[in-house]
Amino acid sequence: MKHTKPVLRNINTLATLVFALCTVGCRSQKPATNAGIMIVTQYPLTTTVKDGKEVTHNLIDSQAVFFHGDYIVRKLPAITDFSTNTKIANSEPYVVYKVGSQFGYYFTTEDDTSDGVKTDIDSLNRIYPISRAAIDYPKETSDYKKIEVVESNSGIIQKFCPQHDITDGNPDTIFYHFEKRFPDVDFSLSKKLDSLNKMKLVKMRMFFKAAFSADRKKELPYREIVFEIKHLQGGMPRTVLALLERVRKHYA
Repeated sequence: MKHTKPVLRNINTLATLVFALCTVGCRSQKPATNAGIMIVTQYPLTTTVKDGKEVTHNLIDSQAVFFHGDYIVRKLPAITDFSTNTKIANSEPYVVYKVGSQFGYYFTTEDDTSDGVKTDIDSLNRIYPISRAAIDYPKETSDYKKIEVVESNSGIIQKFCPQHDITDGNPDTIFYHFEKRFPDVDFSLSKKLDSLNKMKLVKMRMFFKAAFSADRKKELPYREIVFEIKHLQGGMPRTVLALLERVRKHYA
């Protein structure tokens, strides 16, 4: 089989800029269980339409990650049609690899019948970074304070707000969502906050109210940034499991 470098698409640049990034399945680690999660990132994207007017909308990227014994299967983001801000159906590629391996195998879709294209995992992680163990509370020296905690049977939501007027680029509200019962998988948005709260951080939301920006010299619309993980019910689809079974022979 000829090993060619696949085209990896839809880089999540905002996550790269905002958070220190790590990867799923670090080489010294092993998945804890057979389970699947969806990692969702939402951030504002400004585009210029034909008449020169700027339009800001929320772009949502998602990556599914399946942990299956010694193997990890990643469903990468679909291609986005920026003219309509919609995902192109069935355009999600997959990468399958064994934990601890330098290489994995890339498939164009879940219906790809090939044996996959050999792919360097470090290169994959640079192009498709995933925020991990990086989210934190605002620094104690900052103007943000915890002002509300909502508790429920499933977990808690913590709300932080600034005590004074905010400056350009800073959120006016931050929410942290924690769950008591989440699958024990080798992934965390923040191991530090998981440990402090004795439960899993499953979502961070930052809200930016509409306001005039002195830096950009224009009115900025309401914006929202979200980092979230969701438990995928039902396990790995059969078509994806078939990809994994074909990859096993590469590691035999």
